[in-house]
Amino acid sequence: NLNTSSKQSTADEIKRLRESCESAGFFYLQVQDDVLVELLPRVFNLSKQFFALPTDTKRNFSDHILNRGFTGMQEETLDPEHQSKGDTKEGYYLAEDFPDSDPRYDPDKLSGPNVYPKDLPVKDLDCDLWRTTMMEYHGKMKQISFQLIQMLALALDLSQVLG
Repeated sequence: NLNTSSKQSTADEIKRLRESCESAGFFYLQVQDDVLVELLPRVFNLSKQFFALPTDTKRNFSDHILNRGFTGMQEETLDPEHQSKGDTKEGYYLAEDFPDSDPRYDPDKLSGPNVYPKDLPVKDLDCDLWRTTMMEYHGKMKQISFQLIQMLALALDLSQVLG
């Protein structure tokens, strides 16, 4: 159970996390976050609108150098040992958004600008709303990920790493 409004996990939560990893090898993470409760329906709705666009339109929003933006059906093969064709899914990749002029820009490390839908009729997709919503979601997932990493570090008695 991860409550994003809490600054620190309880000793019981840390103990249960460690026990789950040691005994079952996995855990179910229940996230309690008021912002996420409001945000997820918007993410799903805007995702549905984007993926309903024609494939040729979606392909305009892809950067194969930085591995950002749209990926189409069968463009990825996540299990090449057992697959003769690519995956039957579409996807959209976002990351920290750095402009080309930022010192952190480094295509070798996949660090740079995101690709966002743009120049579409609002009736098809509100591109500004899509961008702000997806980046808000990205930020929230980043926050949750960092909290989970801190919990795992504590479960492994690596508190010195946390500073």
